[in-house]
Amino acid sequence: MKYQAMDHGVNIVTLRKNTFVYAMTCAWAMQVDDDKIVLLIGSQSQTGQQIQEGDVLGISILNQEQMELAARIGETHSMEVEKLQNTATMDINGAVVLADANRVLSVKVSQILHLEGIEADKLIYATITEGKKLQQKPFLHMSDF
Repeated sequence: MKYQAMDHGVNIVTLRKNTFVYAMTCAWAMQVDDDKIVLLIGSQSQTGQQIQEGDVLGISILNQEQMELAARIGETHSMEVEKLQNTATMDINGAVVLADANRVLSVKVSQILHLEGIEADKLIYATITEGKKLQQKPFLHMSDF
């Protein structure tokens, strides 16, 4: 991949709207306080287009064994394919997460910012409502691609 100036972990972000579950791959995520994270979501993401303040998101922090899954979810759109088909999921505090990820979080979107120069994208500021450690495998990084 061309975005390797810095190394990032790779995450799956999920959003349940009514009965539909959106999913996307997100490398631009960072914990900024004990219970706060920020995510940068590109304007091309159908999942990102659906995210609103107050929504509950699932964040699954992937391990190296999940590289193919990260690529598959990242290369398709939620309205075109069922991204989580044949993927084990679980619920954590109202959020859909991957059952075999290293870590999983449920977060509530506190604020959505549109920054100068990237106004079409969303910088999402969210509060962690629950987190679980599921695996102890090596984390998947952007530099692994």
